[in-house]
Amino acid sequence: MKQNTFLMKTDFLENLIYDGFENGPRTVMGQQGAYQRHHVANAAHGSFDVITKTLTDAVPEGAQIELVNPIFYPDFIHGNQIAPALNVFATEIKVVGGKK
Repeated sequence: MKQNTFLMKTDFLENLIYDGFENGPRTVMGQQGAYQRHHVANAAHGSFDVITKTLTDAVPEGAQIELVNPIFYPDFIHGNQIAPALNVFATEIKVVGGKK
């Protein structure tokens, strides 16, 4: 089964608050590129990471966001610090509200 078929339930990813970013892995799902690791949180699941290709627009810290095309992404580097079920790959991050 291909990793990109592991779609996530949208209610799992509701009311997300953006908390910053750092450089991401060099290779994601076998594709080399420029990626970022975004730190997000919600009340139901706490903090977790979202991997995207490097974004061209800045996302304000504390903004409410929505993930576009989120799928489960096992993080082999930070997996011992964050529950592996709480790592996500998304094609884009959309800002849907101001700071909470």
